Amino acid sequence: MSEITPQTKSHAEYQREWYKKNREHANEQRRLYRQSEEWKAKRRAYDAANYDQQLQRRRKWTSKNRVQVREVEKARRHRNRDATNAYAREYSKKHPEYAFAAKATRYRRLMEGSTREDRIAFRKFVRFVKTTESITCYWCNQPIPIGNGNRQTDHIVPISKGGSHHPENVCCACKKCNDEKRDQLPEDFVKTHELPFGWLFLHRQLLAALH
Repeated sequence: MSEITPQTKSHAEYQREWYKKNREHANEQRRLYRQSEEWKAKRRAYDAANYDQQLQRRRKWTSKNRVQVREVEKARRHRNRDATNAYAREYSKKHPEYAFAAKATRYRRLMEGSTREDRIAFRKFVRFVKTTESITCYWCNQPIPIGNGNRQTDHIVPISKGGSHHPENVCCACKKCNDEKRDQLPEDFVKTHELPFGWLFLHRQLLAALH
């Protein structure tokens, strides 16, 4: 078989064949070029000249890939947790109306399907978590010291995933586990975190202590 050259094939076909054989090298060169100031300047100029077109393109792609966009954004926020939290606090100070609306939305979700008895039991549970002399994390079973926001209440099944505000769906978690779990379902969280034996029994003990 004769060697593929620009003379035997069109330039576009030759480029495609070359890329297939040198994919890793080509991707590395492309990655390095996109980190250069030259490429960034060209990209900014192109985006500015085609703002409306680019905006429509991004909106169209986002609408078709909402789940992927949401997961990527969650991962980005998790990698930059401190910077994200600092920005959120600053934004809330400058735009209190948006912060209030977000809190109101979360409150409505919490109240959906919960009874007055549930809310009373929840407040008792929070007081118990914050004041009891010793308590362990529901997820890692490690003792949690009092103060400095170390003891946190966590919805086992997140409200955003259909969980309720019922006391049996609330647990005490250390800050580390609560930050890492975020809005994951328990079955997803335990895939990456080995839980100690009897972790569910520990939570039931806490609920019994409230009555």
